[in-house]
Amino acid sequence: MQAGPGLIDTRVLGKPPVFSGKEHEYQNWLEHILSWATLFNSAVSGHLEAAKDHPQEIVFDQLPPEMQVLTQLVFHVLMQICRGRANTIL
Repeated sequence: MQAGPGLIDTRVLGKPPVFSGKEHEYQNWLEHILSWATLFNSAVSGHLEAAKDHPQEIVFDQLPPEMQVLTQLVFHVLMQICRGRANTIL
């Protein structure tokens, strides 16, 4: 598994869309962030899709090291693009 950026130059890809934290905007934002994540790193998008429907809490310390790296990457990306209630939840 690749733990870093894929073949897409992130300077060209740009930043993922900002999420305001408003529930009525979530579904549209989710589709965009999953698309962005797929271009950035297909492993990240696959893990996000799996986590979205995971039946229980995912414990960071129990993840394999490569998934911990990807998890930290996702957390920091989300911290940069989430506002309002969404940022508080993070």
